[in-house]
Amino acid sequence: MAHRWDHSDLSLYVDDGAIFSVSKTLKAATERATAYHGEVLTWLQEKGLNIDPSKSELVTFTKAKLNRDLIGGPIKGTHFQFAGKTECITHTTNVRYLGVYLDHRLDWS
Repeated sequence: MAHRWDHSDLSLYVDDGAIFSVSKTLKAATERATAYHGEVLTWLQEKGLNIDPSKSELVTFTKAKLNRDLIGGPIKGTHFQFAGKTECITHTTNVRYLGVYLDHRLDWS
């Protein structure tokens, strides 16, 4: 599925998944990841698999010294349509993926 995505990638592992997207602005990366999230949910549903959309989280990473006027301000979250409902993805400062905690500064401590 992800081979036709621009500047993005998908990883799925049993009950964990991640969509990675890069762009010049936080908003553009978030919009792209949100669109691809909807594609993944549709694909999973077609295969008879489901996830709990309420457990979806968004974390954004930026270089510390980047100009916020160029990349945009903080992202508070995003919304998407799935199964006739509007679902929310909340922004968080850290996520757990495959037992590893990642924070928005990519600080491994």
